Amino acid sequence: MNLLFIKHISFTARTVENDLNILKERFNITLQNVNTTRSFGFFISFIKQFIFLLYKIYRFKIIYIWFADYHSFLPVFFSKIFRKISIVNLGGYDADEILPEEALTLKQKFRKFCVSYSVKNCTKLLPVSEPVKEHLLEFAPHLKPEVINCCVDTSKFKPEDMMSKENLVITIGGGGDFIKEALRKKLDFFIEIGNQFNERYPEYDAKFYLIGHNEETQTYKYLRNFIKHPNVQLKAFAETPEELINYMQKASVYMQLSHYEAFGIAQIEAMLYGCIPVSNPGGAIPYVVGDAGFLIKDYRMDEYIRVIKEILDGKHENLRLKARQRVMQNFSLESRRKKLLQTIDYLLNS
Repeated sequence: MNLLFIKHISFTARTVENDLNILKERFNITLQNVNTTRSFGFFISFIKQFIFLLYKIYRFKIIYIWFADYHSFLPVFFSKIFRKISIVNLGGYDADEILPEEALTLKQKFRKFCVSYSVKNCTKLLPVSEPVKEHLLEFAPHLKPEVINCCVDTSKFKPEDMMSKENLVITIGGGGDFIKEALRKKLDFFIEIGNQFNERYPEYDAKFYLIGHNEETQTYKYLRNFIKHPNVQLKAFAETPEELINYMQKASVYMQLSHYEAFGIAQIEAMLYGCIPVSNPGGAIPYVVGDAGFLIKDYRMDEYIRVIKEILDGKHENLRLKARQRVMQNFSLESRRKKLLQTIDYLLNS
């Protein structure tokens, strides 16, 4: 059976790779990367997608889409016409910013229309977390979305991966050329925590790493201006999963300081490797962390520094195992695989 897998060309998260591997078990996959970023390229991409769907959608039984945006409108539209099953995975930006925000410009209005149409007319909505589902139901109470959590491959974890923790605090993501993303993730505040912690407690020689920032990017050039201590460092994108895992194996603390996160895949990966989360309770972050870490409201600097010091002093070692167990029990690749395939089987048999 043939399945068309559609995503934006810039969305390359491990979530996509996980779903592709899951769906390959049952379906013949055609992957379509859609680029709707640039002004002129936007129209070309839209036309190309229209022609492709018009002539080839008959080949596919299921249209599987990551995120609702410009790239989801035509697939959902054609799916209704040709009676295909359309599945939309809903993240945070589409559900919590595009849908409720006031559209002022023509482009914003069209984007909101695309997202709204996709959400209301697809066969099945799969929000990535319960908080995303709640926001979605505020917009359209009649919908019946089904939460299937994002996941990590817990089978790759080995017990020895938690044995060599250092005085290292990390955060991952927010890089590239979109400074808005760095601001949403409060990376400037993370840097300030690192600056002040090292100023107050130099004897700890604590390292604070922001991972995912290449020197040529706009966010790198923006964030480097906030760094006042050599122990606070911007690290490049990890070229391999093993490189990223190496950071998480060594790190004692993982911080997710975002105003809002729809899920936070990097946080559960770090928790799997025994990093204690110390985060802002924005969006789905409390849903992910549960009672396996610290959630500090209102960006209280002194409270963050106090908690990090306690962790480096070894006062909360029980949380490392608790964090790993929470991921194993709630956010494993196998749990997503089982629920996703069950949902698709139900749709095929309905």
